[in-house]
Amino acid sequence: MNTLLSILGFGSITAVIGYLLNWVLKKYLTEKQFESLKKKISDKSASFGKALGIVCTVGLTKWKWTAKFWNSVIESYIIIFLEVVCISAIVSFINGIVDGLETDNKSFKEDKQKEK
Repeated sequence: MNTLLSILGFGSITAVIGYLLNWVLKKYLTEKQFESLKKKISDKSASFGKALGIVCTVGLTKWKWTAKFWNSVIESYIIIFLEVVCISAIVSFINGIVDGLETDNKSFKEDKQKEK
């Protein structure tokens, strides 16, 4: 019973935060400002990811246990795993969430159909 109540409580808090965030974004940001904010966030996260990748590859090429195998074997498998498995899974998951959130929003659906 406590688990059910905690799930319902967390869901309620999440819904309220989402509603407030949506209200603030719609009230205070124009579409152009919102796109600019998305681009800034995307650029920051991309630069952080690149820095993290540089630190990992430089560190692993100098480590005595992985220096021989990192560039020739391990790095290529990690890149394939990140590009194919992780990115496609995360993008599909987020697209599913967005599709689920859009199901009850009639005006959003109508706008989408007008764009097509």
